[in-house]
Amino acid sequence: MGKLRDQMLADLQLRGATPRTQKTYLREVGNLAKYFNRSPAELGEDELKEYRLYLMKERHLSNLLFRSVSETLMKLASDQKHLGARIGAIGILHTWGQNLMDHPHIHCIVAGGGLSTDGSRWVSCGKGFFFHVKVMSALFRGKFLDHLKHCFQRGDLVFPGSISHLKEPGDFDIFRKQFYKKGSNWLLTD
Repeated sequence: MGKLRDQMLADLQLRGATPRTQKTYLREVGNLAKYFNRSPAELGEDELKEYRLYLMKERHLSNLLFRSVSETLMKLASDQKHLGARIGAIGILHTWGQNLMDHPHIHCIVAGGGLSTDGSRWVSCGKGFFFHVKVMSALFRGKFLDHLKHCFQRGDLVFPGSISHLKEPGDFDIFRKQFYKKGSNWLLTD
């Protein structure tokens, strides 16, 4: 972006933007350029509208992620085999990995137990771990992929650039089903 980047940075500094705001703004303008594989200076109003639509639809994936995590935790916690209680949890969405690459994931803080299903007493979780990671991973994967299928059916997903072929229902179904295959483990840590 060179000259354009320098101009944007100068404008931000004139407006009194903090260094953190400047960095965030430049990163997001970089994401816009990456989405279209062109300089932002070459984009018109139609492209900006398309990108805004993409960002709004991207939120569906964040909601889908939160919903899948929440449903997984609540289902396992309420099951008598695991805890038999209603738990409380806080989820925090991180959109970047340590290498600053796009990597949406959720960190959760979960109470060490919950209220019994009748609400009469506290049920503490056992020592060691809350839920077995393999059980949690399998349930989460199923919920996430099912919600993803419904988002696709409602037209809530956007497939730009190299993944545009996934707009086709058959291609999307093949893509989605590969994650159900045996040995397709999703990393969930405790």
